[in-house]
Amino acid sequence: MTELKPIPSCEQKGAAAAHIEKFPSVSGSELVKFLESLGYRVTRTRGSHVRLVSEGGQATTIPIHAHRELPKGLLHSIIHELKITRTDFFKMWACYEKT
Repeated sequence: MTELKPIPSCEQKGAAAAHIEKFPSVSGSELVKFLESLGYRVTRTRGSHVRLVSEGGQATTIPIHAHRELPKGLLHSIIHELKITRTDFFKMWACYEKT
């Protein structure tokens, strides 16, 4: 799996998030900001799509469509594409929302 930057002082807060069963409602712009907080950087924007790449070379493209939610299947695919486990995503997302 991908090595991600730890989010400071959030280990215990994220432990409870591992039991969440459903992906959160996330817009494309929120997901871009979240991934930037994990160390991904925007390499290009083309139309309404943003390309992000990690230091390790993991890359994904995220659609930004008028602050609409990303479909759950697309969010799942993006997380899978970045090789982040579902449990790790929930832990990191719970920490990110609190910051």
